[in-house]
Amino acid sequence: MAYSQAQLKALGNIVAGGAKKSPGEALSLYETRLEEYRDERIPLSVLLHLLKTWSVRLENGYLLAQTLLGPYPLELVKVSDSGKGRDY
Repeated sequence: MAYSQAQLKALGNIVAGGAKKSPGEALSLYETRLEEYRDERIPLSVLLHLLKTWSVRLENGYLLAQTLLGPYPLELVKVSDSGKGRDY
């Protein structure tokens, strides 16, 4: 929203219409619309952390219940997610 309201609307439409597409198709389409993630300047974990942080701050129970934001216990998360292995 801070970068582009038009981009936010386009991403929202992808998410809202997700039932019409397979999860893989929706994710692929969503990824092509992202800015810094699409350019591989930041890893997916950064985006997920930001979404979770804002969901907690705004007390959005619906988003916090999504497994995408917490697919496994935090004890299993490695701090070493640095984008290692990406071709820059």
